[in-house]
Amino acid sequence: MTVSSCTRYAVGAAVLALATSIGILSGPSKVNANSEGRARGAELFAQSGCEHCHGPSGIGGTDSGPDLRNVRHRLKPEQIHAQIANGGKTMPKFGDQFSPAQIDDLVEYLRSKRKPAKIPR
Repeated sequence: MTVSSCTRYAVGAAVLALATSIGILSGPSKVNANSEGRARGAELFAQSGCEHCHGPSGIGGTDSGPDLRNVRHRLKPEQIHAQIANGGKTMPKFGDQFSPAQIDDLVEYLRSKRKPAKIPR
């Protein structure tokens, strides 16, 4: 191989790896319970402006976005996915900004949220 063909091969491999990692080639994935998905979802939640409406870490919320600590009791994983992708009520759609795999990570993160337990006194 020449230097230029090695470079083209390396660039091609890097593009394929990136496309696969962001879900372009893999398509929609099932929502699975794993800590890696939750961690990616938490990072995406924090970096994508979700906190603007739903509060830090989804706790608190505002008039335009509810508190998300118990969303797993209100909506099934597929419903959460659809809400993020398609929007609804006052929430804008994010299906054109996030890959299906990224939305799955957000769903995994949101399903891990819990209201703090009340400790009897």
